[in-house]
Amino acid sequence: MQLVAVSALGPFGMHLIIPAIAPIKEYFGISASTAALLVSATLGGIAISTLFFGLLADRFGRRPMLMIGVACFVVGSLMGMFGETAGLVIAGRVVQGIGGSAGIVISRAVIRDLHSHEKATSILAYLTMIVMVAPIMAPAFSGFLVHTFGWRMVFEVSGILGFGVLAWLVARFPETLKDPIPLPDFISLVRAYLSVLRSPAFVLYTMVGSFIMVSFFGMMSGVPYVAQEAWNIAPDQLGFYLGAGGLGMMASAFITARVAETFDHDSLLMIGFAVIGVGVTASVVLFAAGINHPLCLFGPAVINGFGAGFVLPTSTARALSATPRMTGTAAGMMTFLQFAFGTVAAQAQGSFDHSTVWPVLGFIIAGNGLSAFFAFRAIASRKRLSAS
Repeated sequence: MQLVAVSALGPFGMHLIIPAIAPIKEYFGISASTAALLVSATLGGIAISTLFFGLLADRFGRRPMLMIGVACFVVGSLMGMFGETAGLVIAGRVVQGIGGSAGIVISRAVIRDLHSHEKATSILAYLTMIVMVAPIMAPAFSGFLVHTFGWRMVFEVSGILGFGVLAWLVARFPETLKDPIPLPDFISLVRAYLSVLRSPAFVLYTMVGSFIMVSFFGMMSGVPYVAQEAWNIAPDQLGFYLGAGGLGMMASAFITARVAETFDHDSLLMIGFAVIGVGVTASVVLFAAGINHPLCLFGPAVINGFGAGFVLPTSTARALSATPRMTGTAAGMMTFLQFAFGTVAAQAQGSFDHSTVWPVLGFIIAGNGLSAFFAFRAIASRKRLSAS
């Protein structure tokens, strides 16, 4: 349960802000591209810091680095709570992202510390399923908070939750790292990450998850503008819609967890992308037919999420298994790449006209399409190696 808490803290805090973006934009009188930093800056903080958390967790242990990360999350929440300028609030989001990244990357390394590849895939799927409660609950919950108490309550709730998780870690979390790796100098650091990137399997399977992030964060950062400009949806209503995709992902992650130890993982990937293809096609057809309703996006998002629940845990386990001696470093690099791609997608959305849904759909199509491309490349590569 502690892994669930630390893994969910970052995503919960990240998604909690979504219904508050439009009110914060209006409160400070900032542009859409500046408001987009409330998402992209957080993702950037996550992306950069995962490189260091993974490496430091391999040297100093999982427990101390998790505690440092959660403490940073609490500090970032306080900055957002009391910040009197848009810059301070955005800076608080960066610090939140840095702190939240610790749980995301180190929880993966803890699972690989304790379990074999097949068992790790099953546990990662269960973790994905449970952690997906965070993005489901967060927008709906924060929509209510923003509507009732104002946008600063989002940061107050984040801070309270972060402090609770930190106290729990201090009291109960054990160390799982048995053989610490000496902390390298800068040159050795670069070599460590380059050695991970020299694994074709690691790169290909990491790209699968990275482009899923492009689809996901391209949608999440663009939807608040479309909701306001094209659909006139209130924050609490938007929060309800945003939880839709997570429901589908929870269901398929549960299935993946149950069958991961006996079912072919490449087949799980293909099933996932087939399902995603159905969802994306449904949205495109409905909007192309002129039916401009939120359910034309969020209904198929349930299908997309169902497909992603097969893809994400399977590709994550495959990527980490490619470098078994450097799990923490690999987890850091993988999370960095995934959230770096998400950062670019989230910030790019601030540059588009959101009077229609097509900029959002564009990211969904491109992200999922490229993810499927790399999945096919990874599977083909594995088959070639097996044949030889």
